[in-house]
Amino acid sequence: MAVMVGEQRSIPINRTGTETFISINRTGSNQAVGFFEVMDDLVNGINNSDGAAMQQGIKEMTDLMNGLTLAHADIGTDMNVVDQQTSVIEDTILNLKTTISSVEDLDYAAAITKMNQQMLSLEAAQSSFSKMAQLTLFNYLK
Repeated sequence: MAVMVGEQRSIPINRTGTETFISINRTGSNQAVGFFEVMDDLVNGINNSDGAAMQQGIKEMTDLMNGLTLAHADIGTDMNVVDQQTSVIEDTILNLKTTISSVEDLDYAAAITKMNQQMLSLEAAQSSFSKMAQLTLFNYLK
């Protein structure tokens, strides 16, 4: 199962046992051995004082622990993604609240006055430009 944490990003919310407890290939054969079978074989080697079985079990347990470490690292990476996405969402919410506040708290009288001043300045600039555009170099030299 995965959950969307962004527009184009999702992360798994669960892990299967086979993803976490990986199988390994036993040395000397192409047989895949599961996590708990390796543990059982190691316990049997210890109980029977079988040095070769104990050494093989320790090596296999090391490989299995590496698999657990990788699964743990994947979970940590997913947690970082969630933290980063949370930060992005919080920033977006703050920006939206600021925008809403500026729109809702608008002083209409001041805004209308400012708009009228800007329109008056624009009309004056347009009038000056049209009078300047009608002048020729000869009129300017007179």
